[in-house]
Amino acid sequence: MKCQKCGYCCQTLILEASYEDGKREPRIFTKGIMLNLDDPLEERLWSLNGTQEFPCIFLDLETNRCTIYKTRPQMCRDFEAGNDERCGLCDGKERLKVEA
Repeated sequence: MKCQKCGYCCQTLILEASYEDGKREPRIFTKGIMLNLDDPLEERLWSLNGTQEFPCIFLDLETNRCTIYKTRPQMCRDFEAGNDERCGLCDGKERLKVEA
């Protein structure tokens, strides 16, 4: 199945970024929530708030597009939109809309 660009993955998956992701996209460090504070900096993760109540902080809620697509985290790069079992729940019928 081809990605329908509904934004479901960015609105519902728990999204975390690594230190390497933050080096590629510095806004991860300033906008994300740092997790595992006791770990060395290089091993820490940053939450991007990817839950139903809190969609990814880099998702444009008007367009359902990623505002950091070119520098997005590795987990987003590895996600096979349209092929992942967690994808396709919107069936491309209507883009999800989240109240800002």
